[in-house]
Amino acid sequence: MRRLLRSQVDYRRTLWRNLLTSLILYESVITTKGKAKPFISFAARFLHRVAKGELAAKRLAGQTLLDRNAVAKLFEELLPRLNKTGVRIQTLAAKPRFGDNAPQVLITLLSPEKSKAESAVAKLSAPADGRPTKVNAPKMKNRAKPNADG
Repeated sequence: MRRLLRSQVDYRRTLWRNLLTSLILYESVITTKGKAKPFISFAARFLHRVAKGELAAKRLAGQTLLDRNAVAKLFEELLPRLNKTGVRIQTLAAKPRFGDNAPQVLITLLSPEKSKAESAVAKLSAPADGRPTKVNAPKMKNRAKPNADG
């Protein structure tokens, strides 16, 4: 059975276009798991079509994205960076939503520079022997001592 968000096709397409615009502008989006599953294939298909950067790709981006700033950022910043290794979209589980406890997903665009920088920071923050660092808890003052009398 095909996964449907709602029966209205226009609603779904507008939702995906809005999520895609936010993903390009902010490079990460938090949404529910049910909305994320069909959106990932939509976003990957769109980014694959636009990857060449030709005139037809710019027209497609102008029709699909809801903000001109997103179109400019896509062709000036993201595509030159993402074309080196291909477009990669990463999904990570996030905390459930506060009101209704719906499962949420963090969707991010991966770039080779960002992943190298994150791994370098992780190596610098980890100790040399590979063991986790021990966090010292603050000592409690004025602690009541047990009486020897009982």
